[in-house]
Amino acid sequence: MFDDFRLNDDKPYYLQVKDYLKEIILKGMIQADTRLPSTRELSKMLRVSRNTIIEAYNYLEDEGFIYQKKQRDILYQGYKIHKRQPSTLNG
Repeated sequence: MFDDFRLNDDKPYYLQVKDYLKEIILKGMIQADTRLPSTRELSKMLRVSRNTIIEAYNYLEDEGFIYQKKQRDILYQGYKIHKRQPSTLNG
């Protein structure tokens, strides 16, 4: 996985990484609660800076696609995919 990622100069790298990961998630290529690579691991795999990965992960977390698992105030490096619950409309 991640072998088909290619950068271009059309938009910022962190947005390209975010869109790539989002596409993988939406296509079901990564299952819910699967550990994603650490920021260091993914930066090496995609050949981008660690800051680029951090920014992409932050955007995906803000959008509800991934979450960080915390236990006893220790932050795990791995991000996990968050399975979104369908929203219900009342009325």
